[in-house]
Amino acid sequence: MIDKKQSAELVAAAHDRRKRGGLREALPLYGRASDALVTEGRGAEAATMLAEVLHAREKRFLAPRSLQAEQSSERMALVGKFAALIAAGSVSDDNIAMLAELCAERPEDGALRRTLAQALAAMGQHDRAIAEYQECLRALPVDAPMLEEVSASLAAIGREDLSIERLRRALDAYLEAQNIEAAIRVCQRLNTVLPQSLEDALHLTTLLRGRSDAALLDVLERLATLYHEREKLIQEVEVRLEIAALAPERQTNRTALADVFTRILDVDPNDDSAWAGIEAIDPSLAAQLHVLLETDVEPIPRPVARFAAPSAAAMPSVAPKALPAAPKVEASHGAYARGKAHEALAAGDLLTASLCFERLREGGALCADMSALARCYAGLNKTNEAMLASLAAASLAEKAGESENTVAALDWLDALVAPGDAPGRLKEIDDMSFGQYETLRTRLSAEKPGIAASSELEKA
Repeated sequence: MIDKKQSAELVAAAHDRRKRGGLREALPLYGRASDALVTEGRGAEAATMLAEVLHAREKRFLAPRSLQAEQSSERMALVGKFAALIAAGSVSDDNIAMLAELCAERPEDGALRRTLAQALAAMGQHDRAIAEYQECLRALPVDAPMLEEVSASLAAIGREDLSIERLRRALDAYLEAQNIEAAIRVCQRLNTVLPQSLEDALHLTTLLRGRSDAALLDVLERLATLYHEREKLIQEVEVRLEIAALAPERQTNRTALADVFTRILDVDPNDDSAWAGIEAIDPSLAAQLHVLLETDVEPIPRPVARFAAPSAAAMPSVAPKALPAAPKVEASHGAYARGKAHEALAAGDLLTASLCFERLREGGALCADMSALARCYAGLNKTNEAMLASLAAASLAEKAGESENTVAALDWLDALVAPGDAPGRLKEIDDMSFGQYETLRTRLSAEKPGIAASSELEKA
């Protein structure tokens, strides 16, 4: 360890050696003096001293070739110390200028350029920082930590779109490297930036399972809220059942479960799984619903429940803990839901109609069903949901070989927003929907150019 009392002596000795023997001979002493200053907590002074030394040029190119090589090695040792001091926080305009000069001397040194980018970001010069990061990323395009850093600078200048894209690349890189903890950190940041994204919330729940129940519960609560806002009843039930298994003491979650089971039964009173759920959560409410919905008070023997209930501690009379796969709607239930939907439409009740049409998404939906659902959502001022429903209608029509209906559904989707905005709006909702839209448009252009062209003429 360097004696703290030697720093002044070492600095003086380095200056003296420089005067008598030239800069090359003084470089090792400057390195020792810098270490001594850092040990004393005077890193800023050490950085200033090294910046002056590194900027000096006297006799640098006058020495023999062997001495030049030795000097280069000694000088680069000081460059490393200087860069470390900058990274540790010794940032100033003069030091940044010196670091930029060093980067120009050694354009192949990615670590040095990254230090410059970090220093610029620390000084709030994010435009310059981004330019330096981009130079680094040309050599290392999947450096996940660097992608995180440039994402932060992009966010600082208001380029949220590019910031999110870099975060997604960082997430992919961390997952590829099996660095799950870092992947969770990036995914949590994405969830903060995009709180309405189902895709990111689902991704985070997958990463958190088995690692942090507290963090997982927070995300599951938000995911349940997102499903609730989108009227995704079955998905909301499954999430709330998982919450109940992790935190059986949460009465608010049990109340929400009872509410969503009630809404399902309002759409389809013959849903055995919903009856099993409501009877387990609140038997008295179940008895009232049997009377209100005019069903048998004594439930008939039921098949395996679609919704597996949480632990016995959460809901005493319920059995299995595991969550089964999402069910298929039986034909009779689908016909019932479709009939109720059209009754609600005739009565002008768009909300109930939308709930009934949503029921058909589980299986047996027709293009006409999803088109009607899209119009319900449009009438309820739920533009995003209307776009997704119309996209589902287009997909169903395309699978059925109904090109004209496919075009009609896509054109109706486009008309929900300003001209040309539909692709961008879908990408904001989720990448999968955007990809589905682009694929359908591409197929139509390639396979049915006449239909696509006539559609464009009609719009014109």
